[in-house]
Amino acid sequence: MTRSIRSRYSFTPQQKFESGDFKIEDITNIIHTSTCPEEDWIAQTTQKIGDWRDMSRSVYLRWALTINAMEVSQKYYEELEPNRALQTQTIRVENGIPKRVTLVNWDGREASEKYIASQEPISAYGFADMYGVIEDITFEAYEIYLQFNPVTLLKGSDYKDLRNLYAKKMNIQKHGKLQSHKELTNGVAEKLTMAFRK
Repeated sequence: MTRSIRSRYSFTPQQKFESGDFKIEDITNIIHTSTCPEEDWIAQTTQKIGDWRDMSRSVYLRWALTINAMEVSQKYYEELEPNRALQTQTIRVENGIPKRVTLVNWDGREASEKYIASQEPISAYGFADMYGVIEDITFEAYEIYLQFNPVTLLKGSDYKDLRNLYAKKMNIQKHGKLQSHKELTNGVAEKLTMAFRK
């Protein structure tokens, strides 16, 4: 899964403890381990819990910082000297040449009002981003499950060849008997190519 931009900046990285190298009060979740292949997806999922917790907290903290900064700015401009202003510039193309031009020039009172008016939608964006965290975690957890249980998606007669291919792969992993690529795929790759071309 492609890393979401939400997970690129970590504010609260989670510490992983080895067995016996921790106090019980330091533990917030347990990483499942097993020698049973059917439980590999559980082990992989529990490995990700710390990262997901970090992403959730980091996203929340980023929006908390943003909203706090808006409140500080609002108070700053509220007390701004009359001869100063908030100037916002943009780039416009004039005669084929990009130039910086003033978009707005607000005095302290007006700038303060604009900050107040912006706090509600910014808070809503933060809420939507937090909801996006839940989506990211849900999709990544499901992707982990499907990596270890792909047959879940291979229902119906259209996927019979893929089910057979997967069964052969699992048989090789279980018994260590290596077959040739041609024998293993049995033309499935060619059939897949044709299916996608349609």
